[in-house]
Amino acid sequence: MSLYAVIIAGGRGKRFWPESRIERPKYLLRLPGGGSTLLQHTVSRLKGLVQSKNIIVVTNKLQYLSVKKQLPQINKKNIITEPLSRNTAAAVALAAAIINAKNPDGTMIVLPADQVLPIKHECKFRNALKTAANLAKSKDVLVTIGIKPTFPATGFGYIKAGKKLRVSIFKADKFIEKPNFKKAKAFIKNKNYLWNSGIFIMKTPVILKEIGKYMPGLAKGLRFIKGEADLNRYYKNLSDVSIDYGVMEKSKKVYVIKADIVWHDIGSWENLYKVIKPGPKGNIIIGPYTGVDTKDSIIIAKKKHLIGTIGLNGIVVIHTDNATLVCKKEKSELVKNLVDKIESKKALRRFL
Repeated sequence: MSLYAVIIAGGRGKRFWPESRIERPKYLLRLPGGGSTLLQHTVSRLKGLVQSKNIIVVTNKLQYLSVKKQLPQINKKNIITEPLSRNTAAAVALAAAIINAKNPDGTMIVLPADQVLPIKHECKFRNALKTAANLAKSKDVLVTIGIKPTFPATGFGYIKAGKKLRVSIFKADKFIEKPNFKKAKAFIKNKNYLWNSGIFIMKTPVILKEIGKYMPGLAKGLRFIKGEADLNRYYKNLSDVSIDYGVMEKSKKVYVIKADIVWHDIGSWENLYKVIKPGPKGNIIIGPYTGVDTKDSIIIAKKKHLIGTIGLNGIVVIHTDNATLVCKKEKSELVKNLVDKIESKKALRRFL
């Protein structure tokens, strides 16, 4: 089987501001205490499953040089730069067309660049991908990885597993957008509901056919793109829709692999508690710091800047060279709203 990987290295990671910026989004960052970046971890996770020559990264022009520098093992021709962001449906369609032109029977794994997986679960993860690839190859279907939920997350989408095909493989019954807390609690109690990992596995002719069926405008626009000049000219006209909404939620060919692995989408500062063990008094401290009566807080400082606190409880303080964030830990999801507000003010955009 000719197996390819398509890594979607887009998005801004707005909720991770001020560390995540337009020219240095979340997937290019090293988690505090970590050696490699999120993008590098994503690529290394594929070792032994997908050859480096078959890994494609879809990014944008602003990040091209950074991606190239972080992934010297990837052929620069395999780093595809979007002229502008057009969401995941366009990125997946473009990558599928490129792979299909090389190998009309190729199978591709589509995965985001910024997920976190503990090392001890990586073997399970690769086995799930192998199972998914074999299923996609044998049945000409679209396959996704569903993660067994461990808490009532309202920031994730869910998949309801339907009819069982065999062990850990189910027909996907439906996709559910980010639910409210009440629904999320109900999903936890029902074993049929899984977190949507955003990882998809399919043969390129199958996904291209489904795109033609459910997103004919995207399929038509894709046919005009034959080279880089066409990409710059026509890409802006492609549908700005996620592959989940545009195809996966509508297709009758979707199966889900139930994976019992620990998986983290570090979408906000509060989520750091899932990957970094807090120190005394429940604090996560990175950089020069001293404090009095401070607990359950996240304090991150630059090497040459000391942060001192008194009487904080559940507060996030992130200091960078030119911007500082202070917020309640439970409100850290709203950092995206703050970034949108900064973006709306021309005089402040240099801080994005």
